[in-house]
Amino acid sequence: MAPSWAAPPWTNQSRARELEFVLLGFAHVPSLRPMLAALFLAAFLLTLLGNTLIVMLTSLDPGLRAPMYFFLRQLALVEICFSLDVAPRLLVTLLQPGRGMSPTSCALQLLLVLSCVTSECFLLTVMAWDRFLAICRPLRYGAIMSLRLCHLLATTCWLAGLPVALVFTIWLFNFPFYIGFSRLDLP
Repeated sequence: MAPSWAAPPWTNQSRARELEFVLLGFAHVPSLRPMLAALFLAAFLLTLLGNTLIVMLTSLDPGLRAPMYFFLRQLALVEICFSLDVAPRLLVTLLQPGRGMSPTSCALQLLLVLSCVTSECFLLTVMAWDRFLAICRPLRYGAIMSLRLCHLLATTCWLAGLPVALVFTIWLFNFPFYIGFSRLDLP
């Protein structure tokens, strides 16, 4: 029987000692943390601003109603979700050093990041297919790429990322985490 600390984080078993992940990437240079936090915050805000601008422009401008812009808007939404998954935790780690992350929150963040990345890959594939049709089948493009098909493809891209991410996250978190190592020092 596996020890209680090796149980998946979503089970209801009590643990004598709660396992936490602590990333020490910038532990050796504490004076750089505020500057790096400001730099990452600026990059995060610029990413949000740029992608929000793309979403707003492609939604409001009637001239940007082509399938290419619809998929570009979906890509910007995926990028917003991805940024919201990664940046806040990075900023917390930089501004509050030594603060751990529970296995449950780590698994959830991994699930969300992998879901966004997988959805982005599927969406880029659909965008490439859209451009292929526009270039190689220009006379049939309007009949093939209807608004209904665009919505169906985008929904499939968003939803297809979740099972892939879920399988990988469950697989990864079934490995035992050893309590003997209290910190993971990543280069």
